[in-house]
Amino acid sequence: MREPELCRRCKCCEVVYEDCDNCEDGYSSHDCGEDCCCCEFPENNVPCDWCNGRGYFAVCIGRCNGEGKHGRAEQSEVRA
Repeated sequence: MREPELCRRCKCCEVVYEDCDNCEDGYSSHDCGEDCCCCEFPENNVPCDWCNGRGYFAVCIGRCNGEGKHGRAEQSEVRA
């Protein structure tokens, strides 16, 4: 069984991975270096600048902020 991966910011919660909405497999667009692309079947070859070419984001399940601190739970989460 694999050990759960902990969030690098808060170091106490597990992370889940979500796909990047800006790219496909880490590449977001095509650039062949020409002003007018002459490629018959262009493939994306420019790394995505949202996810740095990974194609996914690691998301803390505890919803920590950029400082690694957990905020108060939303009211809907408290009722559940």
